[in-house]
Amino acid sequence: MNRVLPRALPLACLLLSGVALGCEPARPRYHPYVPAEGFEEALQISSELPDSVAAAGQWVTMHAERRAGPWEPKAVSSRTDHPCERIAPALREYEVASKVRWHIQPSEGVVFNTPGPPDFQRQIRFTRPGRYVLHAVSEGCAGPFASNRLTVVVR
Repeated sequence: MNRVLPRALPLACLLLSGVALGCEPARPRYHPYVPAEGFEEALQISSELPDSVAAAGQWVTMHAERRAGPWEPKAVSSRTDHPCERIAPALREYEVASKVRWHIQPSEGVVFNTPGPPDFQRQIRFTRPGRYVLHAVSEGCAGPFASNRLTVVVR
């Protein structure tokens, strides 16, 4: 009987600790964030053209940067879902030109590339001369939001 007790004790401790851990309330593995007071979203676009002048048929690399914030941890007591709740919100996203919708006026004579690895660059080619006004739109917490406007002269 003395031999059984020392062998059974570790097993009993293991079982009891498993039961005790199983009774703890589940804790989230992450802490969500929601927009804080003064929250804003912004989208800034630019091109690789230093003087915004391109030649007809030339591919032009576009750039876009998104910013959003400030963010604050969601109150632990809050049981409601926030429409803009994020697990790890980005304050600034660089090079998102392939992740936004582009709008160009006039739209005739404009060709977009298909972004792909390694850098997913967004490029635009203007097939005929003219003056083009571009802006981009991104989805945000309160709905879509637009970028600044950029004018490109094509010769």
